[in-house]
Amino acid sequence: MAAGSHLIIIFLGLETMSISIYILAGMMREDKRSVEAALKYFLLGAFATGFLLYGIALIYGATGSLYLKDVAAYIASKNLLRKPDADDEPRLSHHWVRFQDRFGSFSHVDAGCL
Repeated sequence: MAAGSHLIIIFLGLETMSISIYILAGMMREDKRSVEAALKYFLLGAFATGFLLYGIALIYGATGSLYLKDVAAYIASKNLLRKPDADDEPRLSHHWVRFQDRFGSFSHVDAGCL
């Protein structure tokens, strides 16, 4: 799983590992707590698998590939991991700008009364 370069291979490795852990959690069938733990862990794993597959589907829809190299190239080409700089400030503070346009400028005392 750690050497996987395709998202489906990573998913299959994770699920194979999870199945064995489900079995280990419910190994003592006579103990109620063991059976309860196995059932809870299975349900948690089922929901987590659904979210993981949904995320993989979103990645495939955005990039058109499930290879990690292609996904990384897409992220790098779109600059999705860059830090916000001064050019992004107007977009980051758009609520403040709307408030100033609507009510005009005001002092800090006025802001405290809002």
